[in-house]
Amino acid sequence: MFNSIIVHRIVTVNCARIIHGNQVATNGVVHVIDRVITNVGNTIQGALEVDYDLSSFSVRT
Repeated sequence: MFNSIIVHRIVTVNCARIIHGNQVATNGVVHVIDRVITNVGNTIQGALEVDYDLSSFSVRT
């Protein structure tokens, strides 16, 4: 059995807070989080193209 004590530290993934980490399941390990994580449809190139502040990184053809 794995026990972990973390004092005064919040662990997040994609802005979702991990409520219970490392919960053993029959097919692996599960982390219980406080919200649904959705698929991000942007690519790095797409993000560079729409954000003017990052225009110096965009590929010009």
